[in-house]
Amino acid sequence: RALCGSSAYGLQSSYSAALEALALEVKYGEHNDGMVAVSSCTLPGASYEGHYSAPFYLAHINHADGTCRVGNGVIKKADRLPCDWLSSAVQNVTETVFV
Repeated sequence: RALCGSSAYGLQSSYSAALEALALEVKYGEHNDGMVAVSSCTLPGASYEGHYSAPFYLAHINHADGTCRVGNGVIKKADRLPCDWLSSAVQNVTETVFV
């Protein structure tokens, strides 16, 4: 299991503007979570999906959002529910990889 973020701005929070500014300064050239490019996060051979029930979750969140500090997204879209994914991951802790 692994979680990767694909939006530097992510969920609306106090981290959003800073991570978006960092991503613009770094110029990743690809989707990123403000700290890590998606290509540096994803595991080779794993198929990532935008749904929180997927073992390999590519969410529209930033790096801070992946820690569940601000909860799930206000709009309950499947690609904006990091806390739901983390809850599911805890049930299978021996299979989880946090990148």
